[in-house]
Amino acid sequence: MKGLDFSEICRQEVVRYIDNVAIIADTYFKRKLDASVNQINIETEAIKILKAKPKMAVWSSIRLRSKQAKVET
Repeated sequence: MKGLDFSEICRQEVVRYIDNVAIIADTYFKRKLDASVNQINIETEAIKILKAKPKMAVWSSIRLRSKQAKVET
């Protein structure tokens, strides 16, 4: 059995390197995707809570925050 020549060794190293880069990119993508899904779930729950509150309570809360912001500035 004859040994590999230099070009074949380099080719194998390049393939390994590209494979590792692809794995890292895929892992990064999956983490970002999970974070986005979690954020959407949080926003969905917040919308449900806001819809369940009486409208006047929401408006008075907004007015109160607006008054507090004016006092702070």
